[in-house]
Parts: sequence; C-alpha cells; structure tokens
Amino acid sequence: MNPSNLKALKVKLSSKLYIDLARSLTLLYCLLLLSSCSITQMANPYDLEQCKTHAYLHLPLDLYLTQRFPRNSPVRVGIVPFSSAANIASKNDQSPGIGNQLAYKVRDLLLSHGVIPIVEIIPRDDWPRKYDEFYAGNYGAIEMARRAHYDLVLVGMLESTDSLESLAAHTKLIEVYNGITVWSGRSYVETLRNRREKTEPYSWFLTRNPNKIYTNMLIDELSYCIVDGILAEEQIP
Repeated sequence: MNPSNLKALKVKLSSKLYIDLARSLTLLYCLLLLSSCSITQMANPYDLEQCKTHAYLHLPLDLYLTQRFPRNSPVRVGIVPFSSAANIASKNDQSPGIGNQLAYKVRDLLLSHGVIPIVEIIPRDDWPRKYDEFYAGNYGAIEMARRAHYDLVLVGMLESTDSLESLAAHTKLIEVYNGITVWSGRSYVETLRNRREKTEPYSWFLTRNPNKIYTNMLIDELSYCIVDGILAEEQIP
C-alpha cells in the first residue's frame, strides 16, 4: 500500500472513530437526562414521608356513632387546636403555629371522608394548664365543646421535638355527654428527603440543602396519619 492510500485510510478510520464517539456521548447524555427526570419525578411527595400510629384505645368510629346517635343525625365534632410545646408554639396571633395548622388539616380530612357530617374548629387556642390537661381529664375542652353543643371533641398534643425531620402528636376523640374516649393514640411521622439527597443515584442529580425545613409536608402527613388511625375499622397496634 502506497503512502497516500495509507494516509487516506487513517483519515477515514479517524473520522469513523470520531463519529462513533460522538454518537456514544450523545446517547449517554440522553440517558442521563432521562434518568434525572425520572428520579426527580417518579415519587409522589408523600412517598418520602413515613408515618406510624399506635392506638392506645380504639372504638370503631362508624359503629360507635351508629350505636350512640340516631341514624342520619347531624353529629357534630369540635376540634381544639393542638397544644404544643414552647419550641413549636405560635409566637403571636399572626403566626398561628403548628397546632392550629394541624387542627385545620385534620378537620378537612375528616370532612372529606364523610363519616362525620359536621366538623368544626373550636376557636380557642389556649387556656391555663391546657397542655397539662391533656393527661388529666380534658375538662376544659369538654366543657367548651358542651357549651357549643358539640357531640364529640377532638383534642391533641404535639410532642416537643429537637429535629426538623420528624413530628409526633397524641390525639383523643372524646364524647362530650359522658366523657368516653372513643379513640386515643400517638402518631409519628418523619421525612426521608434529606437522606434521599445523600443517597446515590439521587445525589447525582438533586441539589443538597441541609437547612431546608419540611414542616408543611410533615404536618400534611401527620394529619393523614391521625385521621387514618381514627377511622380505621380495626385497632392499629
């Protein structure tokens, strides 16, 4: 083979290798782009929040209402804003705090299920010893609910927390007339979002923000957890 033909062959091979390499890089880029889209979009937001409920006392709500009240009667439930420890309580009237937010979320979910026809917020955030009263009869909440002609009252207490990734609440549903506790339990929720951002392959595509606060997501999931526990047909262990 003469030198000119050899040179032409080298140029041809170099061009082919260049084209193959370009095609491979383009394909790899497309795969990475599709992967990043699927990773950031494949999960429902609530998949990254996990919740657990332990019921201390559970009377099936639907059955209880059927036995205690006339059929199709407009049963009324009043929800007292959840008590909260000092480190998560509201600062003023313009900053209502987690206790109020959680109460409104629980109200909306209970109404959406349709088991209880009337669910309202009792507009009284605090009174002397409200936080301590949760384990001592809830007489203040019951009396307020009785005066407002509610059939049941829902009271709750948020646990003190030192984490931005978890939230827990104790909840009771009490019949106003006789003081019987229909449901009592503890619900706990945590977010896995910060852990996900540190785990491959998510860490390749997600921007890590360790200072991000997921309070609203935790409140949403905690409200689902509480309502699911109250409406469960069988006791959640």
